[in-house]
Amino acid sequence: MKDRPRQAVILAGGRGTRLRPLTDDLPKPMAPVNDRPFIAYLVDQLREQGFERILMLLGYRADAVIAHFGDGRDYGVEIDYSVLPAEAETGTRIKNGYESIDSLFFLMYCDNYGPVDFTEMWRFYSANDWSAQVVVYRNRDGLTRSNLKVGPDGRVVVYDKTRRSEGLAGVDIGFLILDRSVLDLLPDGNPSFEATVYPALILQGNLGAYETDQRYYSIGSLERLRETERHLALTV
Repeated sequence: MKDRPRQAVILAGGRGTRLRPLTDDLPKPMAPVNDRPFIAYLVDQLREQGFERILMLLGYRADAVIAHFGDGRDYGVEIDYSVLPAEAETGTRIKNGYESIDSLFFLMYCDNYGPVDFTEMWRFYSANDWSAQVVVYRNRDGLTRSNLKVGPDGRVVVYDKTRRSEGLAGVDIGFLILDRSVLDLLPDGNPSFEATVYPALILQGNLGAYETDQRYYSIGSLERLRETERHLALTV
């Protein structure tokens, strides 16, 4: 059995246009939630779940993130950075950080907070033969529009970023365990990670799903940010 990953990689470089006017002056991960940057909750969560090192993949107003977190010592972790222009897509950001990424790592998008138990997630990953595993909210309450479908063997069989396909049932919340070899599937150019790598993994039968009914919270819009703020005020 492989040792569990100790490195997390956070995608945090987009402009966050749906959070304007907050993001006119701040990068999305620094959006204030109860007087703290949202991404600080993710860093705390990662440390509490046993992660020791974090690589932040930054873009828009990266200097604000770096100035706040520095080398990470104030948060009890080691933080490094990879910075590209705001126009770089998620796949390009990950490729740019490749040399700093461990052979097995945990990938997070900076939009969502989900109180998922990494130990259970890792146990499920270790018990299966796929090299990529995404956390899937079952979405039984119709919290948002589904964007994937999980087959009876626990593998993702459909992923649709547009959320228009028939039979979708579940939401990718942007938490993944990945073998670094998965990154070899990234094409040249400026690709979206999820739009290019997910379909390739599905064709291989190599994208597993860790399904949960545990509600997640988002800063994808101003309305959702306020809801997330209320939740974290009560629970963290």
